[in-house]
Amino acid sequence: MAQETNPEREPLTSVSPPPFEITVRTMASDVASIAASGGGPPKPHPIKILSRTAQEVGGVGGFIKTAEAPPKPEKKSILSFFSNPVFLYSLSGVFLISVFLGGYFFLYPLLNPSPAEKGGAANANPPPALTEHKTFFNKVLDGTFASEITSPISGLEMKRDEINSFVSAVSGSFFEITPENGERKPISAADFFTLINGNIINAEFLQNNFESDFTFYLYRKDGGLFPGYILRLNENKLKILTESSVQSRIESASSTWTNLFFDYPGDANGQFRSELLSGQPIRILNFTNASSVLAYGWFGNNRYLIISTSLEGLKQAISRF
Repeated sequence: MAQETNPEREPLTSVSPPPFEITVRTMASDVASIAASGGGPPKPHPIKILSRTAQEVGGVGGFIKTAEAPPKPEKKSILSFFSNPVFLYSLSGVFLISVFLGGYFFLYPLLNPSPAEKGGAANANPPPALTEHKTFFNKVLDGTFASEITSPISGLEMKRDEINSFVSAVSGSFFEITPENGERKPISAADFFTLINGNIINAEFLQNNFESDFTFYLYRKDGGLFPGYILRLNENKLKILTESSVQSRIESASSTWTNLFFDYPGDANGQFRSELLSGQPIRILNFTNASSVLAYGWFGNNRYLIISTSLEGLKQAISRF
């Protein structure tokens, strides 16, 4: 069916509608608009955010994470520190090291003396030759004279007549003798005891612990001649570290005891015993000749070892210190 047309109507034209007005707000436009209306630009204001795990913002449903407050350090008592395994292990280690070092530097030398102390080897660094003798006595004696020993002898008995000829010409009872070599030089203690075959103390032990110089004295009574010997410890030595070694050497040297006497003392009568003399402990051994003894002790602030063949002679020596 044909479409009817109305000639009186204007023909329809295709016209686009006006565009929609779209406005876009930006921060810059907001700032400009506020400034145009007399306001100032927006200024930030600090806000305090609660210390919570999360905080809801503006109903948008977003959350802002905030840092959690650090936990307070736990207070530990002093007992908990000392009970800490690390501390205990460290303390045990220090203790063990201290015990090891103490044993190595103090106990080992005492239990394992050097060959020189045992007498098994010569001293690698012998002391210098003695050139001058100085007496250990501080008080006047009844006389002093020298006796030359140039070669080994089998005991002081071989020197008795010579010594007696010296003292018989003077009065008194207490004298000092200076042993000399062929060059008229004083003889050291170690050399002297070796020459008379009277090493009741090992020569190397003497060199390591006592001064080379020594005092050789003589006590005379009723025609008897009783010698004595005074040794002085080195500056770096102590009686407490040498006393036991000295005692064991003297009291075990029975084969050389009699060589220290001018007159034969007879046989040993019993064993060494302990006594007190002038408040100091001494050790005494009696012989069958009642006037003869072998006595020794430490005097003069424990620096002087006196060995005497007469108890009265020992008293005289102590009184002249």
